[in-house]
Formats: sequence, C-alpha cells, structure tokens
Amino acid sequence: MSAGTETPRTTSAAGTGAAAASPRAGRAVEVAWAASGALVVMLLALVPLVRAPRYYFNDDTQIGAYGIWFRIGELLREGGFSFLETDTWAAGNYFVEGQWGLLNPVVLLIGLLASYAPDAVVFSTAVKAVVMGVAAVGAYGLVRDFGGHRHWALLAGIGFPLAGFTFYMDATTWVTGLFTSAGIPWFWWMARRAARGRNPVGMLVAGYLVVTVGYVHGTIALVFVICAVLVDAMIAGQRRGALVVLGASVLLGLVAVAVYLPGVLSADVTVRQGSSILNDGFLVADLNGLLASAISTARPEVSAWWGAFAVVPMLYISWALPLVAFVDVRKIVRDARDLVGIGLFLLVMVLWVVGPSYAGPLRIPVRMMPYVSLAALVLLAVVLSRALVARVTLARGAVFVALVLIGAYLAFVQVPGWGRPLAVAVAVLLVVGATYFVLLRTTSGRRALPLALVAVLATSANVVVQHRYQPDPPLADFGMPSAVADYQRQLEGVEENVFVVGAPTQAPGPEVWEETLLANTWYLNPAPVQNVYTPVGFAAYSETLCVSNRGESCAGSLDALFAEVEGTSSPLVDLMGIGNVQLVLSAFPDGVPTPPAGWHVATTGHSTELWTRDVAVPGPGHVTYASDGVEVVEESVSDDVTTLRVTDVPESGGTIVLSRMAWPGYRVAGGELAAPTGDFLLTVELDGDSVGETVEVSFRPPGWTLELGGLVVALLGAVGLCAFQGFRSRRSTTPAGTEV
Repeated sequence: MSAGTETPRTTSAAGTGAAAASPRAGRAVEVAWAASGALVVMLLALVPLVRAPRYYFNDDTQIGAYGIWFRIGELLREGGFSFLETDTWAAGNYFVEGQWGLLNPVVLLIGLLASYAPDAVVFSTAVKAVVMGVAAVGAYGLVRDFGGHRHWALLAGIGFPLAGFTFYMDATTWVTGLFTSAGIPWFWWMARRAARGRNPVGMLVAGYLVVTVGYVHGTIALVFVICAVLVDAMIAGQRRGALVVLGASVLLGLVAVAVYLPGVLSADVTVRQGSSILNDGFLVADLNGLLASAISTARPEVSAWWGAFAVVPMLYISWALPLVAFVDVRKIVRDARDLVGIGLFLLVMVLWVVGPSYAGPLRIPVRMMPYVSLAALVLLAVVLSRALVARVTLARGAVFVALVLIGAYLAFVQVPGWGRPLAVAVAVLLVVGATYFVLLRTTSGRRALPLALVAVLATSANVVVQHRYQPDPPLADFGMPSAVADYQRQLEGVEENVFVVGAPTQAPGPEVWEETLLANTWYLNPAPVQNVYTPVGFAAYSETLCVSNRGESCAGSLDALFAEVEGTSSPLVDLMGIGNVQLVLSAFPDGVPTPPAGWHVATTGHSTELWTRDVAVPGPGHVTYASDGVEVVEESVSDDVTTLRVTDVPESGGTIVLSRMAWPGYRVAGGELAAPTGDFLLTVELDGDSVGETVEVSFRPPGWTLELGGLVVALLGAVGLCAFQGFRSRRSTTPAGTEV
C-alpha cells in the first residue's frame, strides 16, 4: 500500500498502531512520539556545552545574527521600521540585506525576546536548541507521511538536526541556514498533504516562513522540494492536487519576489555583482567524504579557512546509513513509485554540494548539505519501513560491516593521523549494528520501542564521541562578551556618527572589547557606529574606505576619510557627516597620527583612541555639501526622506550632496539624481529655476510597488485558495487521504 493511502495498521513488527484505537488516541500517540524526538534532540544539543559553553554563540551568530535580533527588537519596541538606517551606511539597506527577515513573524518574535534577554550566549543557545527540536518533528512527520513506521521516523527525526553540517556549522554560526533547514521538512510534509487534497494552509505557512528568512539556499531547496512533490503527485495521478501545489507555489514565488528582488535590482552596486561560474574548491563537498558520511568523526576534504581538510565531521549524515544492508531491494523496486521525487531531490542536492564554488552570486555549495542529510535519512527510514528483510542473515550482517569498513577506510586515507577518533566511531557503529542484528533476528511482534530506544542510544553515543574529539565549532569565537550589559559601555556618551579605523580582531588581548566592538555587536551599543556586518555591501564604499564585510577597516581608511573628494572642496569625512573617528591602536604600529584641524583627541585607552570634531556637523541623511551658489534649508530629515527648500541656485543650476549611500531606489521630487559623488554618496542636481521650490529625496526599495503588490496578491490568493479547498473538502464525500 502506498504512503499516500496508508490506513491505520494493526499492531505488527512495524509497531505502528492499532486498528481499534480511536483517532484521538492515535493522534495522542503520534504527538508523544514526535515530542519525544524533539526532546531527545534538544537534550543532545546541550552535550557540546560540557566542553564548549559558547558553542552556539560563534562566528556569524556572535557578530552577525544576534545583533540583528537585538536591533529588530529595539525597532519593534520603538514602533516600527524604516526602509533604511542611514547611520549604518553599507549595512543599512534592510531589504537588500535580505537576511534580516523583517517579513518573518518568527524572526520578529525572536528579535523582540532578544531585546529583553540579559545574556546573549544563553539566549542564542535556547533559540537554537528549540529550532533543532522543531526540525526533528518536521523530519519525523515527513517520514510518517511517506508511510514510514514510528521507530524509523524517530531515527530520521533525531538524526536530521544532529547531522554534521547542521550541528557544527548552521547551529553554531549560520543561523539562517538552521532556520530554513528546520522549516523545509515541514513544508515538504504539508505540500504532500496538499497534493492529496488537504487544505494547503500548512504548506503556505511553512513555505512563507522559509522564504521570508531571506536565506537563498533555503529558498532554492524549497523550489526543488516543490518539484519533488509535483513529480510524485503526477506519478500517483493526483493531477488536481498537483494544480493546488502549483498554485500555492506561485503564491510563494510572489513572496520570494518581495524578499529577493531588492537585492537583485541593487546587485550592480554591491560586492555580490557578477555572473561567473568558478570553482576554487572553497567549501565544496567531495565524493569520498559523502561515501564516509556514516562515520561520525570523519574529517572530509572540504577546504576553507581551516585548510584542505575540515576540522569537524561536516559531511556526516548518520550512523544509521549502513542499515540499508537490511533492506530487501526487490521490495523497494516493486513499491517505489512515490519515492521518485525524493530520489531526484537527493540526487540534485548531491550534485549541488559537489558543484562549483561560485555560480554568480551563489557561493558555498556545501550549505545545501542539510538537504542531502534530510533526503537520505527520510529515504532510509521509508525503505526500512517498507522493505526490511524477512530474516536478517549473517550475509546481511557482513554487508553492514563491509559498508562501515569502506566508509572508515575512505575517512582514514583522507586524514591518516586521525585514526583514534575514527576507530572509536567505528567501534560504536559496529556495536550498534550488532545490536540491530540481534534485535531483528530474535524479536517479533512489538519491535517499535526496542528499535526506537536503540536509535536514541546510538545517536547519543555518536554525539558524545563527536564532541569528545571535536568539541569546538570550526569557525571563530571572537571572544565577545556574554552579558548584554557589557556591550553598552563602549563609546559612552557618543551621539554623533562613528567610523572605526582598524581591525579589532587584530588587536592583542580580549581587553579590546572594553573599548570597541565588532560588526553587528554595535547594534547592542547606543552609539551610532557604521562599521557593522553586511553580506552584500556597497562596492564603492568598501573599496574607498577599505571596509570588510564585518566592518573592519585598514589604516589607509584614515587617509581616505580626510582626503578631499574630487568635484568638491570637502574631505570625505565631512561629506559623510561623521562626527567621531575611533582608531584601533594596533592598526598604527608606528604611532597614531595627530588629529587634523577641527578635530581633537577625546579619549585614549589601552586599545583605541577617539577623535571628535570641535564643532558638531549634521550626521547621516543630511545635506553636507552644496556647489557654488546653491543654498538650501532642510525642513525635515528621516532615514527614508529628506525634505528641503531651495533658497538660492545659479541660473546654470547646481548640485547638493547628501550623507547617504546612493542605493538604487532613491527618487527626487523637484530635482534629478546625479552621478554619485565619490562613487557612493547620493547627489542631487537642481535646475536654475528651482529657487523657492521644495525638494524631496525619498527612498523605497527598488521595485517596491511590484514587491508590495506581490505580497498583497500572495496574501489574497492564499486566503482564496485555502477557502476554496476547504469548501471542496466539505462537499466531498470521499476522504482525501488518511494522514499518518
């Protein structure tokens, strides 16, 4: 019987329920199994904290995501968002940044809670453990929807969020990857239900939450999941259901337009421009590593900042993969029609992770590894449910051992000096295999609980082994404070815009964080500092001021700030409306220069020195330069709009420069946009007859009308589609399909 039409089964070796049980009792049992999987995952997620208490507060979470969450919470408490934050310059274009998740209610809730949290490490750990538990339930439900038995669904559920890339990379640093991979199994599960005639509301909600995270790899995975569901629906003859899934997908596509189109239309001015397809091997998976993905301590050949070989089991999927030795392939061949989609999805994801490292703006193909793990584990659980051999023979046991040893050999030859951790992982795997061998040979009838218990113990043992030998995340811990209060003392009392010259991470000792901060941790500080993190950046700004994606700059930035900008009589620091310059002393090994005229040293510490203007100037967003003969009076200034009145201008016209990044999306009423001054400063051209006129300079994300319209159509379409399906379901006398 196919997964799509599975009916309640009598108690058997599968242990999947009793025909006499009421639907309510069956749902209660199902919830108990799913909740147990989530609880196991959340408990095992705490294992790394024994040796690495800051495990989930690492790299991009530490200097990127947490600051975004905090700032989102602040903005919500202040009453809302603008399109731009002019103080943060290259990072202030929220919708081009994409990964702020401003359209995602879960991200907004996390941000609101973060703004109240006293400890960043504890809060990050709690959020990630919960999300991993959510991922476990989604994977469990997806297996059950394919007709998998509860104990095998539990195996997949607890294995998915604890697979190597998710556990060591996304969970520790790339939190947007964790959020989307947690949502994908839910989306897949709900989309399959919609294809069978169920209301698509679950598919639409899950898909919306995935897309609005703003993580393009997750959205790409969602597209391929849709393809897999459509393939399975067409094979099963569910043409009407396929149309519903397709319609819901179009609505989600409109949401994706709103999320990603601002970035696409702004790409020409960002560091993400380009369309080349290249492969330098950076964060690309290798086939040997994938073939060794059952060995929990294997270090695959995935080159990155750490060198040629990963320092963690990045391509580890699950110790359970060799259990395929106990599958009767002939049974699978006879009953595989509804597995075509997941097979194709797995193939595409494998091809992606071993593909080129650069495909236009898309980078780091190994980021798709969670979806390889998801597809592999779900497929394994389903085939074990459908085609477990009637009798486990010694030959089958030998195949299991052979698969383990082949994987172990491939792992060993990649890093021969890593023998002991590999041997321990192999020993655990062989013990687990022997346990399954005995259980499957000697038990009959109720197997579900014993097999589930072995799955939990085996997963736990592998987690413990992994974090005994590989306790730390592979990316940097910058040593930032844990307590939120410790981020609020730097630059105390500073109110005007600040540019930081130098790289704090190159300064000796952790005491540097007593005086300065890094990347998005500045969002936790009251001072308006522009050196925050951005994954996109404004290319001309970054090049002119030598600013990296995490906001660090070089000593040459100081010269660039005080150099006169071509076409004006002003230095860049004046045109940008910068009121303070903080110098990281380690950037000046030969001594810090003397402040220029109009500036003075406000404070000097052991790691930094602060220069402040003698006379304050208008900050970001304001008019900071007018050509000869041009005079304007500002009437109002906000992040999104500057309104001014022209009081004088030559007959030949003139220009004004605003301390704003010249992002695509600006409009001028009463003037015209001109070529950016200094290649990145917004410049407006005024006509000779504009005296007395009001000029309004406003910003909306490029394509905003289309994006907003798409969101409205998506919302109305979703309501209409769900209402229509609900109406059809009430009129139908034939069940759409029994849910598992």
